[in-house]
Order: sequence, then structure tokens, then C-alpha cells
Amino acid sequence: MVLQPPFSQMIEQFTKWGSLAASKYTFPAPDSSVKAEDTTTTSGTKIRIYTPNGYTGDKPVCMYYHGGGWAMGDINADDAPSRAISKLGGIVLVSVEYGLAPENKHAHIMNECYQALRWALDNSKRLNTAQGKFITSGNSAGGQLAFATALRAIDEGLENQLVGVFTLIPATVHPDSVPDELRSKYTAMDEHDQHTVNSASAMRSFWRKCSDSAWSSTILTTVQRLSEYHPLINMDRPFYILD
Repeated sequence: MVLQPPFSQMIEQFTKWGSLAASKYTFPAPDSSVKAEDTTTTSGTKIRIYTPNGYTGDKPVCMYYHGGGWAMGDINADDAPSRAISKLGGIVLVSVEYGLAPENKHAHIMNECYQALRWALDNSKRLNTAQGKFITSGNSAGGQLAFATALRAIDEGLENQLVGVFTLIPATVHPDSVPDELRSKYTAMDEHDQHTVNSASAMRSFWRKCSDSAWSSTILTTVQRLSEYHPLINMDRPFYILD
């Protein structure tokens, strides 16, 4: 099962496969040892706050951004990994349901993710988290948003508040923006075109749907910038962010 454009059919394909999986398999119930609370930020973004049993406070808040090619998914779809990260890390996790493409372009999505971070920092007492300390996290497209949110926080003067970035299979480079000297090494997208649910053509479709002329023409900011503020981050090769 591999996603194939056009974009409208990709969403239908993914929904169909999800329904098929639900009909064939029994999935475990949500981990009840992690408390979940749905609420909204002051700007109206829906979020889900996860707190593990036995949490005593004073740890960085973890911001989590779900996957789905910036155009699919929600906090329900990433409920299981959100609970797992909260529980295993012993931290409060805030999962963000950002507005999806194509109705929301990448600039808007990034702004919404960053504003959710600011809400969490402003509400550290409510969340019982360490004041002025945060981690960003995410899956796939959400992994890109985690890196981008961290970099924006640095640009906004919050570098001393960023504790770390934790991502799962992040989308970190647009194929058209790989530097010429590295193109011969950028082969995974073509080599594994049919090996996962995301084909190369599907990934390009996702990028087109979330980008506008102001944002699609400029790429990129390197993740290596993070190492300037966190010496423990050792980047042997450059990575790139759709920014």
C-alpha cells in the first residue's frame, strides 16, 4: 500500500487503509497511566496535555507535533506515541493540533506551532513544568515542525530555554534544495520510492500543498545551528529544514 497522487486521492487512500487496519486488528487501549486533558490555547489551537502518573513537576515541557504530511493527522492519530514519550520521559507533553494544509500554508502552520510553545511557557504553573524550559518533538512532518519551532525559538532569543529536540523520522530536506555537492548522496527518496507508505511523488505532493510562493522558493536553515547553542549535539553532516 503506497500513497499516490493526486492529493485528494491520497487522503482517501490513507483513510481507507486506516479503516481496513481497524477492521482486521485489535489495538490496545490508551495507556491509562498517563492522564490526558484536552483544551485550547488562548489563540484557539486545540491541544492535549499528557501527564504521567507520579509526575512531581519541575521538568521541561515537551511540545509534540503530529505527522501526516502537514495535511493529514491530528492529536488522536498520535495519541499512542504521545503517551509513550510522556511516560518514558517522565514529562508533561503538550500535543498540538495545528491547522492542516492546503487550507493552511506552511508559514501559518509554523506560526501556530510556535504560538503553542509560547502558550506552554506562559502556563508553566498550570502544567507544573520547569519555568522557561522546553523540548520540541514530533513525528515525520511533525519532526520538521519540531526542528523549525526550536530554531525559531532560538531566533526569538529563547536559546537558553531550549533543552533538546527529539524527533521520529523527521522530514528534513526538500529534494530540490539539496546542495549540488551532496546530490549524488541524496538517493534514499528514489531508492525507496515504493518501500513505504510514502512514495516520492506523494511526498512532493505534500510539499506542494503546504507551500506557497513566499515559502517554497527559499530553503533552508541547517539543523547544525542548534549545535551552536548545545555543544552536546554532534552533527557530522548537514541537515536542512523546510523553513
